[in-house]
Amino acid sequence: MNILETALLANDLEPIKRFYMDTLGLSVATETEERVSFRAGASRLTFERSADVANPYYHFAFNVSTSRMETALEWLEAKGVEVRFVRGSRIVHSESWNSESVYFGDPAGNVVELIARHSLPGGSSEPYHPGSVFGISEIGLPADDVPALSAYLQDVAGVDVYRREDVSFAPLGDEEGLFILSSVGRTWLGSEQPSVVYPLRVALRQEGRDLPRILHYPYSLEFR
Repeated sequence: MNILETALLANDLEPIKRFYMDTLGLSVATETEERVSFRAGASRLTFERSADVANPYYHFAFNVSTSRMETALEWLEAKGVEVRFVRGSRIVHSESWNSESVYFGDPAGNVVELIARHSLPGGSSEPYHPGSVFGISEIGLPADDVPALSAYLQDVAGVDVYRREDVSFAPLGDEEGLFILSSVGRTWLGSEQPSVVYPLRVALRQEGRDLPRILHYPYSLEFR
């Protein structure tokens, strides 16, 4: 599943712009007074100004090409980014997902993850740099009924369950792109923040019928 764009809400765009451009080194694709969009490899990460929704935050992840997550950790620390501890380590190893991750926050309170998926082609032993990001890997979709949302997305978007799902968690898609369904109130990994429903828009590179709303959630899905 290729995620072309993820559009999220933010109350203040200026600190967002400084963080993603000056700190993380992503280039600005488009910018207006009401929105700013960053190039993240083959994807776009977009933030839209909102005065109606107070303090929205999300979980999302970038796929990165480095196979040496230690260099990503060093790079982030050199930029002054506080990488979070998860189960006593700042690098999270997953045998079942064949991956390594680091987690940190941004000025809007989003839970951001860099994940190196070793089963994907294009891995590199070069030290991490902004060009190591080659796409948006995950976007979290909180739900009050995870199985119902999972079944709906499998039906209308044609995505399959990536790994084991249960009533509180379901990853849908593949290693290139995943919807991370999480029950409302469940804590996002890499944070102490509960998952909360906030409006968002996701564009996928595949055929389908655009969905301005997914079930009763303020989620919009576009097919390009």
